Amino acid sequence: SVSDKAIFDDNLDFHRTNLTKHPSEMEMTDTGGHVEQWAVLADKGYQGIQHEVRAVLPTKKPSGGFLTFDQQCTNDRIATHRVVVENYFGRLKTLWAVCGDAYRWNRKNYDVLFQTCVAITNVHIRFNPLHAEDGDATIQYVNRLNAIGLKKIKDKKKAQQKYREKRKTRLTLLLASESAISGNACDSGN
Repeated sequence: SVSDKAIFDDNLDFHRTNLTKHPSEMEMTDTGGHVEQWAVLADKGYQGIQHEVRAVLPTKKPSGGFLTFDQQCTNDRIATHRVVVENYFGRLKTLWAVCGDAYRWNRKNYDVLFQTCVAITNVHIRFNPLHAEDGDATIQYVNRLNAIGLKKIKDKKKAQQKYREKRKTRLTLLLASESAISGNACDSGN
C-alpha cells in the first residue's frame, strides 16, 4: 500500500498548479510566505511538503522531547480546522463505498469514478452541510466495516466447523462400511 504522502509527492505538479491563486484572488489579504499560493491543510504524516508547496502542518513532537505550550496550542487550532477535512472524507466514504475500500476495478476508470464521487459529494454537501456529527458517521462507518469483517471471520469458522463435522461423519460411515465389508469377507472365507 502506498502512503498518502507518497501519492502527494507523486502529484506535486498537479498540486502546484491547483494551489496557484488566480489574479482576482491575489487581492485578498494574506500573510506569510508564498502568498501566490493557497495553503494545503495537512496532518503530521505530510511532514516535508512545506518545502514544495505552501502548507499548514502541525508541529511534530521531537524524539524524546516535548512541544512548547504555543506549539501545542497551534496544533490544537490546526486540528480544529482539520475536522472539516476529516468530515468531508467521512461523508465521501459513507456515500460511496468504493471510496472507502481498496479499489479493485479497472485502474483506467479510477480517476473518472473518483472525480464523479467527489463531485456528487460536493452537491450533497451543498444541501446537507458538514457538521461535527459527521465525525460520528465516520466512526459508525468504521464500526460497520469492523462488524462486517468480524461476521466474515465468524461465518468462515462456522463453515469450517460444519465441513469438519460432515467430513468426520463421512469418514466414520466409510470406516464402518469398510469394517462391515472386511467382516463379511472374513465370514465367507471361513
